[in-house]
Amino acid sequence: MNLLSALLSTVLLTASAQAAPPAGQLHVLLINGGSRAGSNYASHLQHMKEMYRVLEARGLPPERIAVFNADGGAPGADMLSLDVPEEAWLAAGTEVEALFSPSQVDSVWEGVKMRPAKEASLNEWFRRSGRELAAGDRLWIFTTDHGTEEGLDLWGERLAPESLRRMLAGLPDGVQATLMMSQCHSGTFLDGLPLEGEDAAPPGDVCGIYSVPRDMIAFGCYANSSIGRIGFASRWVDAMQTAATPAAALAEVQRTDDSPDVPLASSDLYLRRLLDREAAARRIGLAPLIDDLIRQSRAERQYLPVRELISHFRAGDTDPARLQRDQQEMDTLARTFRQEAGGWASLLYGLNRENLADLLADDPDRAALPDRSAPPAALAALVEALRARAQSSGRWPWLHGAAARIDGLKWQSWEASAWKAVYLRQQWSLQRSAGEELLKDPRYAEEAAIYA
Repeated sequence: MNLLSALLSTVLLTASAQAAPPAGQLHVLLINGGSRAGSNYASHLQHMKEMYRVLEARGLPPERIAVFNADGGAPGADMLSLDVPEEAWLAAGTEVEALFSPSQVDSVWEGVKMRPAKEASLNEWFRRSGRELAAGDRLWIFTTDHGTEEGLDLWGERLAPESLRRMLAGLPDGVQATLMMSQCHSGTFLDGLPLEGEDAAPPGDVCGIYSVPRDMIAFGCYANSSIGRIGFASRWVDAMQTAATPAAALAEVQRTDDSPDVPLASSDLYLRRLLDREAAARRIGLAPLIDDLIRQSRAERQYLPVRELISHFRAGDTDPARLQRDQQEMDTLARTFRQEAGGWASLLYGLNRENLADLLADDPDRAALPDRSAPPAALAALVEALRARAQSSGRWPWLHGAAARIDGLKWQSWEASAWKAVYLRQQWSLQRSAGEELLKDPRYAEEAAIYA
């Protein structure tokens, strides 16, 4: 476990127990809109397939899993996929670079019915199947997709939080709905769940778990199958393999996800609003209130190991100004690393163009370069020829060194962004601890019952 993972494991509060799931039937919606073929990354479908297998392993029958993916089962390209040779970067910046860019393909899922990810299709499910649910049933809605601060991308359209809220309002009384959302700006739906008014309680039958707050992008969308499994959606699928409840899965994701995501729940917003209300009543700032409540709960002991791990990380620090400066520092570092990577990329592109020109000059009778329809073997052969030419010319150390430097800088930028996530998760964790301490006050007995 690296230092960042250790910090994430130490700094976040985890669930004390995994409660047994409530009675009633479980129904699940898996949603990926993708917006259009040119942005609907292969990872979205991969996440849904993985989640589907987890649900099957939990004993959920297929008839209680509804899949909404891109254009549904319609023929034609609706997804972006990439599978290229390992050293395809030798073509970056050259006239053959486009040969190694993602291709638009048709989504295929044998044996599973895919409905179009359109608002009309979702409305139809809620009108028909949704109304057949009974009190005590649970509805899970898992999304792996793109999103903005305006809502969730569907196929060629966008689902606003208000539209989803109207759908959920049509469910029979007693049905418990849980959103599990991994898209960028997924916290947009967190803001949309509570009732009108800053003091209003959220509806007890709807809650949500989100990859990031409203104003943040999320990580884990990619067309290249070789990247691996990163980000909230992958960690969520892993956690759901053993977690008894979504709350237990969130605790596991908060512990294991070392990406720049900042997972949180709708209950976090509820506690934050209660803290704001209490701070106003005491006529003090939010930070002093949180400090006071943390001292009451003696929760500061949970953060001592972090202080020992890294001195500049102000664990337990609730001063908004200092935390803000730390976050800005991480933003600056990430931006600096990205800019430096761009400079090295310019060098790499120039060397790659020289290398390709030498390859073509060496063999005037060489067959025409492959086109986008070329089989994978032809692309692999081209990459191997570019590598051989770079080695014979002595250019290889420069090319390989530049590519390695770019990868290293991208990783450093990722790490800086992940450190920012540590600070943000720390803020939410402290607010959660303070809010739970506040609920012990008899004045908040009603709110404590809602939170429970």
